[in-house]
Amino acid sequence: KEEPWVLEPAKKWLNLFLKPNMIVFEYGSGGSTPFFARRVKKIVSVEFQLFWFLGVLIALWRRRITNFKLHLSRPETGKQMDIKYRSADQILHSFSYKKFVTTIDRYPNRCFNLVFIDGRARNNCIKHAISKVKRGGYIFLDDSNRTSYQTGKNYLKKYKEINLDTATAWKIL
Repeated sequence: KEEPWVLEPAKKWLNLFLKPNMIVFEYGSGGSTPFFARRVKKIVSVEFQLFWFLGVLIALWRRRITNFKLHLSRPETGKQMDIKYRSADQILHSFSYKKFVTTIDRYPNRCFNLVFIDGRARNNCIKHAISKVKRGGYIFLDDSNRTSYQTGKNYLKKYKEINLDTATAWKIL
């Protein structure tokens, strides 16, 4: 389905906010990727699961959507793993998502109108996203009601917050 897996208040906000001249960065691809692509100038997305990455890529090609850049960034394990980039999900604690999180660092500061966070290691995604959002743009955190994301939310305390039920958007000034 061509829509983000968020509740109705968040979908309504996204539909009102998104404009054809915008550039969006997305942590975690899926139904939201074609949703964004149909509404903005460009969508940049990073995914860590190969099958999900390929599925989204095929879906975009089938729909003849071309205004996207998809990155595949697999998690690391073992000795090379940076434990600061683990997922908040205890089941996935043996993986580091550093490459996934830092994919956004390939892009210049203040180049995205929206950073949509619905992937792993969300606290670190927030930390890396702040400098990448244009003034007046937003960081959108899905499932922001989870206590495991409090560290990331603390990075955003000085910004205006819009509560969208189980998601939150912060306006970057």
